[in-house]
Amino acid sequence: MSGNSTGLEAVEDGQLQLETVRIQTAKLDMLFLQAEQMIQNRITSAHRTIDLKNIYELIVSSKSNLKKWNARHFDNKELHATEIINLTSEKLEEIERNIFSLTHAIETDQRSLGRMIDEHVESLKKVLMLPISAITEVIPRLVRDLHAARGRK
Repeated sequence: MSGNSTGLEAVEDGQLQLETVRIQTAKLDMLFLQAEQMIQNRITSAHRTIDLKNIYELIVSSKSNLKKWNARHFDNKELHATEIINLTSEKLEEIERNIFSLTHAIETDQRSLGRMIDEHVESLKKVLMLPISAITEVIPRLVRDLHAARGRK
């Protein structure tokens, strides 16, 4: 590529032309397939996030139920059960914090991955799509060359 940062190169007659690169379509097809597979991974990640949120809500609900049970059954005779409930509640709070943090991290990763995949797929589509003008613009010259080869005007 020349020093021109616009992706254009000067042609002898003063017109500008886009620089092009020849890439085998088989290689591009492979990249496109990989992008499609990344989309599937993004969908799977979304399902995992939903599952993790459901676990989080279950733990919050269980913790709330334990607190209610503890308030109803608090009695000096049941001190042992109260200790068990308190320990369980502490563990559930720790698990709750960890799952909440993990859920937030997964959601952030999912958004980032989604943006990357969408940009990758769009870029590949632009590379694979050949404008019709690239095909049809050579027809007039081809006709002139054929006529000139046969001695016609």
